[in-house]
Amino acid sequence: MAKTKLEQIAEVDERIRQLENQKKKYIQDYKIKERKARTKRLIERGAILESVIDDPEALTNEQIKQYLEKTLATDFSRRILISLKERTAEVVTEKSAELAQSGDEDDSVRFTESPQSGDAIITATTPEMARRAG
Repeated sequence: MAKTKLEQIAEVDERIRQLENQKKKYIQDYKIKERKARTKRLIERGAILESVIDDPEALTNEQIKQYLEKTLATDFSRRILISLKERTAEVVTEKSAELAQSGDEDDSVRFTESPQSGDAIITATTPEMARRAG
């Protein structure tokens, strides 16, 4: 027995609702993963900071903030930071070249550098998207 149009519409509406719920779950899982990664990074970097400062317990959070701001504001520290970011970009470029040479590189993966932070970014695009953009 054939379904009526109203039954077909109801089935489609139910499928849409299920997909929207699935999308919300994926977004929630992604946000949780990103939050955990950020928390881990903050804890690790805080531990690194405490390991290089003599008697960190004697300083307040505001004093540590002032110390970092004044230390990082020097030309010398800016040059060091730029050098570290350049090395990160070089490593990403080298890995990209290695993938290309091995023939394992997927056409949908591109390595770039964030203009704001200098961090390495992996961008996924399909060849179809590249044709449209080009």
